[in-house]
Amino acid sequence: MKYITLTLVIFLLISCKNEKSEDKNLTSDKFYMPAEYEKQDAVWLGWSDYPPYQKPFLDITKA
Repeated sequence: MKYITLTLVIFLLISCKNEKSEDKNLTSDKFYMPAEYEKQDAVWLGWSDYPPYQKPFLDITKA
């Protein structure tokens, strides 16, 4: 049991690299979250399967 625990700890430490990803598309320094009052080009609206929320979603979409 002692060797299994030690092996798991070693694998955990090896897998936790603190390196930046080579793929620059995953993170961007140019992204920011705009404030509520800023001009927006689009709004992300998710659909709910919960029936009481469906009418408000439809009303917002129609507006």
